[in-house]
Amino acid sequence: MVAALVLLGAAAPAVHGAERLRVTPDGRWLERADGTPFFYLGDTAWLLLQRLNGDETERYLVDRAANGRWNRITSCGCIVS
Repeated sequence: MVAALVLLGAAAPAVHGAERLRVTPDGRWLERADGTPFFYLGDTAWLLLQRLNGDETERYLVDRAANGRWNRITSCGCIVS
């Protein structure tokens, strides 16, 4: 999974203010370019797009952006019955 995240990150264009990450030599962790550990914490809004309407989704994302320090983790491919 870490390798997939890094591969996706390597293919993505640079984002202003974003830092480059790499996989540690043992293949178990992510670290910054200077070797300091990277701790990944985020809201896991897996069903955000399936459970909320457009206005609710926008309100959620605006609220989280105002917080300014958390990642948003969601899925666009979940099948919910």
